Amino acid sequence: MTEEIETLVIGCGQAGLAMSHELRNAGVRHFIVDGADGIGYAWRNRYDGLGMITPNWMNSLPGLSYPGEPDAFSDRDDTVRYLEEYAAYVRPPVQWRTKVVDVRRHDGGFLVGALTDPGGERREWIARNVVVATGAYQKPRTPVFASGLGPGVHQTHVHAYRSPDDVPDGPVVVVGSGNSGIDVARQLSPAHEVTVCRGGNARLPRRATGTEVRALLQRMAEQATSVPKGHDLDETDDVLRWLDRLGFWEMDTRTPIGAKLARATSDSSIGPSLAHLTEHEGIRFTGRAVGVGGGTSVVVEGGERLTPGSVVWATGYDSDFSWLGLPVLDALDRPLHRQGVSAEPGLYHLGLRFQTTASSSILYGVGRDATRIARLIARRRHRR
Repeated sequence: MTEEIETLVIGCGQAGLAMSHELRNAGVRHFIVDGADGIGYAWRNRYDGLGMITPNWMNSLPGLSYPGEPDAFSDRDDTVRYLEEYAAYVRPPVQWRTKVVDVRRHDGGFLVGALTDPGGERREWIARNVVVATGAYQKPRTPVFASGLGPGVHQTHVHAYRSPDDVPDGPVVVVGSGNSGIDVARQLSPAHEVTVCRGGNARLPRRATGTEVRALLQRMAEQATSVPKGHDLDETDDVLRWLDRLGFWEMDTRTPIGAKLARATSDSSIGPSLAHLTEHEGIRFTGRAVGVGGGTSVVVEGGERLTPGSVVWATGYDSDFSWLGLPVLDALDRPLHRQGVSAEPGLYHLGLRFQTTASSSILYGVGRDATRIARLIARRRHRR
């Protein structure tokens, strides 16, 4: 069965919901397909106790404020409830459990094929525009050398980890020091000896304290135009609030800081310093994991060998756009685009890491990008 639609949105997570809101406001007829079984699927399938690293004032989508105290921090379940409330507000035209498997050019537009679950029935849409809103991270990434660990070492990726109950007794190595890696290490440390193999993530404190942090923020303030001249750092402020005042979340690749961040291979993490976590929570930190030895140990740069009972891989995610049957991906299978606009007329992306700014892949920024793309689609209608 083939249907025609002006705009097809692939994905109904936070990006797809924001896109539906903005397309409706722009008067663009659209439909959404998603392989998941309902709202908030990606959030519902994260580990227990996951807390938001962004305060509530940063977590709103267009048209509906995130509930609670603006400077408070919510958890996974709060965010799922918010997305459910947002979906009730937006009323997106969505078909769940329908996974897109190919997108091809067709008569000036696109032919999009999908398989339904259960049953595997093929559905097709002919669309003038397609918005890929499947998010920035789809496929858990594990180092190739992980396969060298034997069956005696329990392994899991943070994507599959749910709670400390999942991890057998004994020492644990967490590979990766981003927000999830540190969070999982802190969950495990009361009952396990935990060692974290650091990645390339910079670590920011919650408050603008310390000489180095204050100097960094002051240098950024000198480059920003949104901060009143002579405005001093308030050490009681959350660092993310200060970054907002500096215009950090709107910095795109045309700014020196934005260009540097876009090139970075890992994002900064935020929270207590590593020294604090060692002193107060007993978590040990080492250098990068570079290999395994003898099927039982993790080898750290410098040659140290760690012999854990379990390894949690907090090593990030790769994108997976293999179903896009168009010449729109680079050598690493990442979308080629300019601020979400593909070289293929009518194809757009939403929710990618640094798609436009540092906030493009989080709740705080995805709505701004959705507004822009909806306007482009509406203008394109008039150029037929």
